[in-house]
Amino acid sequence: MSRILGRFGTGWTGAGPCGETDTRVLCGRGWVLACGRVDGRDGVTAVPAGAVEVRLPLLSRVESRGRPVAERHHATVLRAAFETAGTRHFAERLRGAYATAVVDTRSTPVLVLAPDDASTVPLYHHWPPARRCP
Repeated sequence: MSRILGRFGTGWTGAGPCGETDTRVLCGRGWVLACGRVDGRDGVTAVPAGAVEVRLPLLSRVESRGRPVAERHHATVLRAAFETAGTRHFAERLRGAYATAVVDTRSTPVLVLAPDDASTVPLYHHWPPARRCP
C-alpha cells in the first residue's frame, strides 16, 4: 500500500519535481508531498493513497464540465476533480478505500486532507500546538 509523506507550511524552498525514484516527490515554496502517484500542475498537486472506486464516473463529471483530462490515473483525476469542485466539495463524491492530500497554491496555500468515511487507509497528520489555524 502506498503512503503519503509531506510537510506543509515549513521553511521548505524547493520547487518542481525533487526526485525520481519509485516514490515521486513534488515540492514548492513551503510544502513537499511524496507518494508513488503524484500529479501536480497549475498550482494544484494531488497525492492519493489507496483506491478511489468511482474514478471513471468522477472523470466523466469533470469532463462534462468542460475540463478534459488526458491521463486516467488516480492522481490526475483527483487533481482535476479538486480544480472543478473546489476545497469544500472536493471529497463529497469520492468512494473507496483511500486517503488523499491536495496542495492548492493558486492563491493562499491550502492543504486539504481527505480520508474515506471509514478511514480504511490511515491518514496521520500533526499540527504543532504553537501554530494557529488561519
